[in-house]
Amino acid sequence: IDGTVADLGWRLTVADGAGRVEADGRAAPLKGVAAGEWRILGVPAAVLLAKAAPDQKLPIQGVLSGGGTFSVARKRWQVDAELDWDKPAWQQWWADRATVRASANQGGLRIDELQVSRGAAHLALQGDLAPLARNGTVHAVLAWDGVSTDLLPQAVPPRLAGALEGRFALSGTVDRPLLDGRIAWAAREPAALISQVGLRLSLSNGQLEALTEKFATVGG
Repeated sequence: IDGTVADLGWRLTVADGAGRVEADGRAAPLKGVAAGEWRILGVPAAVLLAKAAPDQKLPIQGVLSGGGTFSVARKRWQVDAELDWDKPAWQQWWADRATVRASANQGGLRIDELQVSRGAAHLALQGDLAPLARNGTVHAVLAWDGVSTDLLPQAVPPRLAGALEGRFALSGTVDRPLLDGRIAWAAREPAALISQVGLRLSLSNGQLEALTEKFATVGG
């Protein structure tokens, strides 16, 4: 720490042999203003979580790297982040890699891009979430492709084995959400009686509707 109460500079480094967390910036405490940068360098997710929330025993794995900026101006604040998560895992769920670009402030959370990949399977999320009030607005788009039924938490019969792709778009408010989505399934086994199924889902005024968009048998 250096400087005066009117203009204070600071730097923080935390290292324990399992990666490093760094932050630096400047602040004007008398004005309630501060800004700086932060970096995470090869820190195991489990170690970071244990330091941030020691009472939580969550089965999370993988290694985090990345960084971003932060700023505080009286009652307003902003945090921006770009993170790369190598080998993320949660209980039986795991992936090869996850990346995220996001920002948060007193107005809510914005995910500019979240990408998760495991082999040929890809998942992408983008969205905005205002504070969780009943009339808080929500906007999110979730899409995936190349997802094998082998990755589902429950095993499926061999005749239903195949690949899934889809897209969900969520809008509206917390108390009155609107959903529009599509899910497609293609059989892995060419000799399956049913080769493809497509569904469209919609949610409005608390009512969920599902319509078949595509239904193909081996004979066409």
